[in-house]
Amino acid sequence: MFHHDDLAMMASIWESVLASHTNEDAIDSELDFLQSSPEEKSALEELVKHDFSLKNTGEWEEFQTDNSGIVFGLSEDHEALKLFDELEMIHDMESFVCESATDELFAENPWSSRSRRHNRVSKKSEATIEAKVTRTGDSYATGTSVYGKVYIPVNMLAECGSHVGDSIRIRARFQGYEDCRGKLMPWRAQYVV
Repeated sequence: MFHHDDLAMMASIWESVLASHTNEDAIDSELDFLQSSPEEKSALEELVKHDFSLKNTGEWEEFQTDNSGIVFGLSEDHEALKLFDELEMIHDMESFVCESATDELFAENPWSSRSRRHNRVSKKSEATIEAKVTRTGDSYATGTSVYGKVYIPVNMLAECGSHVGDSIRIRARFQGYEDCRGKLMPWRAQYVV
């Protein structure tokens, strides 16, 4: 059963929705209701009840089968969910380790001590790093380093004759962490050293 405040809130929302509807919207809604089966109406009612019950729960949905037949998880899903959790944690841990190494690199090379020498970190946040080529495409390749993924223009690999699996020493510019940029590769190769 809905609480009085829930019903008042639903009525308020319904009134605002009705105020924005045209006559055509009202006809469409009525036809949808008239043409829906009793099972569809029952499923919608169960979904609304379930949605309102979520405000009294914690962060996670409990796996169970309710009377409506809606299944939120089966016993065989637990193993798959466990594997997904592990994969997510592996990615997060790898990102954390790479970001920590990058933080350490920049902490050891503060802005005031950066120079233009190729073996030092520059004021443009460029550093000489080792990268292992992991993939090649038509226009770019990717590599991995202790500081994270590296974007490598494919012509750079052709110039040095490197292929997938090779380790190369490159001068790379830091582009920012994945969470800040929305991109996957925090480093961009400038040239092969």
